Amino acid sequence: MLSRTQPRPAERPQATLADLQLPIVEAYHESLPPGGRAAHHGVADRVRGRQPREALRYAEIGLGRRPLPFELPGSDLDSRITAYDVHLGTPQDVIESLRADPTLRWATDLVFQVHSVDPPHPLVLRSIELLATEVAPALGRRPVTESSMK
Repeated sequence: MLSRTQPRPAERPQATLADLQLPIVEAYHESLPPGGRAAHHGVADRVRGRQPREALRYAEIGLGRRPLPFELPGSDLDSRITAYDVHLGTPQDVIESLRADPTLRWATDLVFQVHSVDPPHPLVLRSIELLATEVAPALGRRPVTESSMK
């Protein structure tokens, strides 16, 4: 699993997380011995709710409190959303945003965090529900069941 918060090179401060991670993932797969199995890769994404305006309001509060281990190219909310690789908005917005990430095709597992923008607990629960019922299925993911683990 690769970290979703990566410093951007000074010469490419607007680089996307995929720009930084895709070469790592591709090099890993190219270096596998013939017949070797890849270890599980994960994509950890942060998502929020149905109302983009409300999601942006919580993102501004939550992401504004988080220190970054690197300097941002700007101090605006969009810069913080990009730096934290936050996907927010309607379920369809999140689905489209995740599908645009070329590292997703390599992922064998997805891990979601819904608390990074720090919404109230009922909205965290709603985000989890939307992930399970709309986002994950649209990305071809199925819930793990007892029978699927055998």
